[in-house]
Amino acid sequence: MRTAKVFTIIIAVLLLAIAIGCNNKPTDIPDPEPICSITPTTLDFSDVEVGSYKGYIFRLRNVGEGTLEGLLPDSCGPFSIRGNKAYKLTQGMEKLVTVNFTPTSLGEHTCELNMVNGCSMVTFTGEGVEPYCHLEVASPTSDTVWTENESRTITWTKFGDCGDVLIELFNQNVKQYDIAASTPNTGSYTWLIPFAIADTVDYTGTSPKYHIKITDIASGNNDHSEFFRINCPSQYPALCVSPDSLDHTPNVIRKKFGIFNCGGVEPLLWEVSGNQDWMSLSPSSGSTYTETDSVTVTVDRTGLGDGTYNGEVIVTSNYDGLDTIAVSMVVGPYLCVSSSILNFQTFFINRSFSITNCGNGGTITWSASVTQPWMSIDSTSGETTTESDPISVTVDRTGLASGTYNGEVIVTSNYGGPDTVSVIMQVAKK
Repeated sequence: MRTAKVFTIIIAVLLLAIAIGCNNKPTDIPDPEPICSITPTTLDFSDVEVGSYKGYIFRLRNVGEGTLEGLLPDSCGPFSIRGNKAYKLTQGMEKLVTVNFTPTSLGEHTCELNMVNGCSMVTFTGEGVEPYCHLEVASPTSDTVWTENESRTITWTKFGDCGDVLIELFNQNVKQYDIAASTPNTGSYTWLIPFAIADTVDYTGTSPKYHIKITDIASGNNDHSEFFRINCPSQYPALCVSPDSLDHTPNVIRKKFGIFNCGGVEPLLWEVSGNQDWMSLSPSSGSTYTETDSVTVTVDRTGLGDGTYNGEVIVTSNYDGLDTIAVSMVVGPYLCVSSSILNFQTFFINRSFSITNCGNGGTITWSASVTQPWMSIDSTSGETTTESDPISVTVDRTGLASGTYNGEVIVTSNYGGPDTVSVIMQVAKK
């Protein structure tokens, strides 16, 4: 009987515990929250040329829990978001966001990108400035196939202030010769591809080995075409020389020209000779497969009176006939200036160059002038035999707006010239 009572009590206690447990409600656990972190929050692109672009990156990171997701806009004024705009970041993940600043107008640009999901705002700043010279070669392209002895058009686009251009042909990144040593920057040039030009590595023409380089002569800025093919039915070597003329001014004794094989895979054997006693050549013969052989032309003015002398170097080869290089030599005084450019940047007021007689005796009578009202020189004329005449150039920025200014000092003389000294001056923003 006592045992039955104890058992009844145990059962009652267990039922009471179960009832109490069923009445207790579980504590609510909040969903994990993402936390957005952006670094940096300001991107300063500084100066970018109008029509060009500059790219920077900021980091979008989830430093909390849960999932951070959203969609970035395509652009914010002249600042464009590149790549995939969508993001979905779990804890610890980040997205690198590339922003390009492409100004279409001069001046300062600012845009504030308002993010969502608790992300801080990102501020973009930059300034559009005057474009310098840029070139972009449009053709030939990688799918271009040209054939020797055909006329084909080379095309390019210029941006900014560009002058005449140099057009060069390269094979396997080695320069072959000048297609045009100096031609107007019109955006196109028709080239008669020489007969017997060949790809000297893969002469079957199945692999693109050639490319064309176009250079703005004044600034040196350049661009290359894509690699392309030139089909070459003839594989015989071809004689090419560059340049085709040498001008020995009174201060020059030696000048060089190059001989190279612009044809097929066979070696080019060559010889050179001059038709004037006052010139000598070294070396006088050689052979070349793909390399360029250099020949030095030395002139001797001993016993010669003042004046201009002309002659020729005759180049013969085992293939492709002969070629000639015109050689001129000047005897007498000659005008030389020590600098071709003076850059005053934003802080120089005075810079100088000198005028000398770099020829052979005699007297140089010279005069100098400037092309801009904000320029002045301390001497406008003079004479020199063996001494050096210094010229001081002064610039005055008073009343000028910020920007880049260009001018010239033009020097003329009774022997040689005119020579031009380019002057560049910047006026800083107020």
